[in-house]
Amino acid sequence: MSNSLKRRLSLITLSIRLIGKLFLQLWNQLFGIEKLSKKNSIRDDELSDLSAEDYLRCRLEDQFFWYRNKSQQLDRQLQFLEGSIYFFWGLGTFLAAVKWQSWVAVTVALTGALSNYLDFKRVEATLVGYNRAADGLYDVEAWWNSLSLDQKQNSKNCERLVVSTEAIIRSEHVSWLQDMQDRLAEMYGNTENETYPENNNEDQQSTSG
Repeated sequence: MSNSLKRRLSLITLSIRLIGKLFLQLWNQLFGIEKLSKKNSIRDDELSDLSAEDYLRCRLEDQFFWYRNKSQQLDRQLQFLEGSIYFFWGLGTFLAAVKWQSWVAVTVALTGALSNYLDFKRVEATLVGYNRAADGLYDVEAWWNSLSLDQKQNSKNCERLVVSTEAIIRSEHVSWLQDMQDRLAEMYGNTENETYPENNNEDQQSTSG
């Protein structure tokens, strides 16, 4: 066995070990998440009337911690996927430099698969929406805690607390649904154009006529 081939094999072996260690670290960071704990949480029986403070604990803080925990998880996933994409891209460049062309195709396929998965799951867009909702709920809670006891007893402030909280949550849901509808419309629109290309030709002819 020639010295050049031995060096290549040793480099490939070292690369595989580094890949394993990096993947293990990223996996632990991705799934080893400590959830934020709820403070002064109470249980809602879904039957009794809620005071403003009970609503704050059962609804606003519950949703705030849910969005924050999900944001942490999505942020780890985004870092893991983007880091993997850059890693395999760099690995492919390295393999091409050492003339291991057969493995370059594998790294290119992995890079493309991870990129498509990242786009399909809409991780970045969902992360932005969850962070925006959590920030909005945090601002509402900060406003409520800044009120005096007499102001908290005011029915208008209590109504504002509920309306603002539900508006933020509903806005996030509507944004998610709108994104899904846009994606479905784009997907079915592309499918229709591929299935009936003659419709596009007829439209173009009628326009030109």
